[in-house]
Amino acid sequence: MDIWEEFGTTQPRMPLLLPELNENPELVIVGMNPSFNTEWLDKQLKDNNWPSGGPWTTDSLFVWDQNARSRMPHVIEFEAFAKTAYASYFSRVQNFASAVGCAKQWEHLDLFLMRETSQKEALKMVLAKKRPIGQLNKFGQVQLQLFTETLVDMQPKVVVVANATAAGLAKQMLGPSHQVGEPAALTFESLPNTRFFFSGMLSGQRCMDNFSLERLVAQVSAYFQQLNIKGSN
Repeated sequence: MDIWEEFGTTQPRMPLLLPELNENPELVIVGMNPSFNTEWLDKQLKDNNWPSGGPWTTDSLFVWDQNARSRMPHVIEFEAFAKTAYASYFSRVQNFASAVGCAKQWEHLDLFLMRETSQKEALKMVLAKKRPIGQLNKFGQVQLQLFTETLVDMQPKVVVVANATAAGLAKQMLGPSHQVGEPAALTFESLPNTRFFFSGMLSGQRCMDNFSLERLVAQVSAYFQQLNIKGSN
């Protein structure tokens, strides 16, 4: 919220407000930014008559205005619900976590906090308008710094960045890296005990094909098995 109050006064919607995070997840799956599916949101708010304090509409709950802070508890309450109910996205995340042996020890983060279904529109908000191409503006930089600090606090064993554009931006912020094992796996000096895998999306129109998904599952599973073997010695 502090970031929005300083930089995001032109944003039409509140930022993503996460419920309490898993403090020591084995696996963190990273996306670009939270989707804003108005059709799904409208239906959930209408049918479930919650979060508390309603009735709400999509606009009245998520609009960025002078009363935004007072609605924080209600938005956080809804975020926790969405993580289990938004099956078109989070069921794929859960299935992946289960496939690599982390059914309960996973967390999901986004690089950026803007609620925007179009990645193209989200990038317009965080990329500098002048060269060099791909350079983040200050609004984008502070969000990516918050993401990095959150990862450092969590110290996950594995991070899967499931978005090609997000992968490139994350590499910029995380700093010097070293390739380890598979070509898609890196470790960064800022998180030396965490292995990073980069891939296409887990869901959506541009999601990776089944072969690529199976290969990613095999890579991540193999690394967790290595950790288990080391831990048992």
